[in-house]
Amino acid sequence: MDDMESEIRETKGAGRVLGGETRRRALSRELLLRTALSIVDEEGFESLTLRALGKRLGVSQTAVYRHIPDKAALLDGIAEQIWRDVVAGLGAKPDAGGKELGGREDGGADVEGIPDFRQLVRDYALSLRSTLLRHPNTAVLMATHPISTPEQYELIANVLHAVALASSAASAAVSDVVRRSNRMPDLIGLIQSVTVLTIGYVIAEVTKPAGGAGGEPSEAAMREAMLQSEELQQFLAPLADPERTWSMEREFERALNAMLDGWVIE
Repeated sequence: MDDMESEIRETKGAGRVLGGETRRRALSRELLLRTALSIVDEEGFESLTLRALGKRLGVSQTAVYRHIPDKAALLDGIAEQIWRDVVAGLGAKPDAGGKELGGREDGGADVEGIPDFRQLVRDYALSLRSTLLRHPNTAVLMATHPISTPEQYELIANVLHAVALASSAASAAVSDVVRRSNRMPDLIGLIQSVTVLTIGYVIAEVTKPAGGAGGEPSEAAMREAMLQSEELQQFLAPLADPERTWSMEREFERALNAMLDGWVIE
C-alpha cells in the first residue's frame, strides 16, 4: 500500500465517520498534487477544482487550502510533478542535492561517466515525451506554463548542470563550467528548443482538433488535389501510398537528431 495512502489521523473536522469518530487521510502537498494529476489524467483540467480535489480525498475544501491556496498554485504543482517525472526518467535525483546527473558528490567531473551532451539531451527529450504521453492532458499546460516554483528551477538546473558537464572538457570542474557564463545561454537555448520541439510533437499527437468536429484526414480530398497537376501528384503520392506508414515517434526522433547534429555549443 502506498505510504501516503496509509497515513491516517483522527479529527473532528470533515471526513468520513467511523464508529462515531471522524477520520481522514493525513494531507500533504505531495498527496494533493498526485491526486490532482490523477483527476487531470482521467477527466481533464475542466474537472480540476479545489472542491473536486477535496471531494476526491474525502476532505473539506478548507483542508486543501492549508496546502494549496488557489488554482494557480495547483497548476504550478502539477507542472512541478511532470518535471519531477521527467528528471526521474533520466536517473537524476529530483532534489538536486549531492550527486547529480553526470557528476560526483564532490562536484568534480566524472570523466568516464559523462556522456556526450547530445546523447544526454536526446535522453532528456525522450523522457519528456514519454512522461507527457503518460499524462497527455498536461501537454498544453507544459507548453504554456512558465517555470515558477523553486523546485521547478531546481529540476531544470539539474538538467543544465549535466549538459554543461557533458559539453565541457572532461577534466573541467563544475565551477569552471559555471564560470564560463557565455556558454550558458547556448545550453539554455538548446534545452529550450528541444523542449518546445518535444512538447509540440506530443501536442500534435494527442490533442483533439480545435473546434471539435472535422480535422480528419480525407483520402478523397487528397486524390482530388493530386488530379490538379503532375507536380501535386508527385509530391502527394507518398502520402497516398498504402504501403507507407507514418509514425509521429519516428518523425519526432528524426527532427530531434537533426537539431542535435546541427547544434554547436560556442
